[in-house]
Amino acid sequence: MEQCKRELQTEINNQKVLQSELNQLRSNAKVYRKQENSNIFFVSSREKEMIACKDTLDDLVKQYNDLEKPAMEK
Repeated sequence: MEQCKRELQTEINNQKVLQSELNQLRSNAKVYRKQENSNIFFVSSREKEMIACKDTLDDLVKQYNDLEKPAMEK
């Protein structure tokens, strides 16, 4: 359980860094998204990637909080 929490915390930190990096880009900067399970990149927009990053971050935080709940109830 602790290992899972550490992995989630690492992923949360990675998403926060990604969000910060995307915020620093110019609004018209080209952004590329890597296709899962391959080395192919597709052009995307900063806005689309910010939304995807926020959704992923929200999901990770929810998972982390769900793991924390049982520990707090004991």
